Amino acid sequence: MTTETGVFERFDRWLDASLAGRLYAAILGALSPAAEPNAPVTAVDRAIGLLLGLAAVLVSLWVMAQMPRGLYSLTGFDIWFQADQPRALGALTDRLSPLHGRDNVHPLYSLLLFPVADVLRHLGASPLQAGQAIILACGFGSASLLYLVLRRMGLARLSAVLGGVAFITSATYLHWFGIVETYAASSFTAIGTTWLFLRRPTVSPRTTILATILSMSMVVTNWTLGIALSATRWPLSRFLRYMLLTAALCVGLSVVQHRIFPQAGEFFRRYAIEAEESFMAGGEIKPAPGQSPHWVQALRGIVVTPAVTPRPYFDTLPKSGKKIINNQLSVVRTFGTDRGVN
Repeated sequence: MTTETGVFERFDRWLDASLAGRLYAAILGALSPAAEPNAPVTAVDRAIGLLLGLAAVLVSLWVMAQMPRGLYSLTGFDIWFQADQPRALGALTDRLSPLHGRDNVHPLYSLLLFPVADVLRHLGASPLQAGQAIILACGFGSASLLYLVLRRMGLARLSAVLGGVAFITSATYLHWFGIVETYAASSFTAIGTTWLFLRRPTVSPRTTILATILSMSMVVTNWTLGIALSATRWPLSRFLRYMLLTAALCVGLSVVQHRIFPQAGEFFRRYAIEAEESFMAGGEIKPAPGQSPHWVQALRGIVVTPAVTPRPYFDTLPKSGKKIINNQLSVVRTFGTDRGVN
């Protein structure tokens, strides 16, 4: 044992035995008093996961066929539920584009996905085809890994299949896995993070760090998933060490990304944090007098809207007067399976 290792171990023992360490362990024990299930995943399960992934690809292809190419022109911003598909596609096809600027909230989007799109383009794909291929891969991976996660968590095979089918037919999948945006990649990295933590009964330090970086890579707020999963696996001392190391590595990778893509935003800069706080505080679409406050709309968007489709309607952006498709303020009585636009 080296002196350095001995110092770390002594610090670990001290911190875990301290009041903070014991309180941390007590909270985790209260939240999860029993051991988490770790059901086996068989060859049959892998085959079913493959089939669900292929079904997800077919659904995505069907949705993509309905999408007009005009959505990817520079006039296409905000039209599709305020999505930025011209930015997402442009950042995949031009290394020097200012459209990399939104990497301030999508920390490693350009660094991880631009090389994939670049290879596809060199193989003969058009920019749009390259972007769509990435979305299809994310749909396949999300559906397949979700099924395996549900099986590892102890769900019966039929229940896991139904969970996968519910995901593929959900409003979230239908709205966001047929268009080149960051949502599909965010889904894949989030589900992939969960799979890395569950695929074995115990998780190694290296896998913990890799999975936590993955959780943060596509959207900075998904880091909370990596943090939460890490907290359930390690005592306080190791948890703090791995999260600090993860943060440092993500900052380093963001700096490297900025060197390669000069217009790329950096998520750790103060201006990026303040700009996103301002955006999340209200955005361009705000509740009208008499409607629920913004935090209620946001909570409904997180809990309800992904699974049950509110009827979309045409809205107008106050600043520009631009017509868009929206469902953020749909009244509850319109929630259902009708996807028609009023």
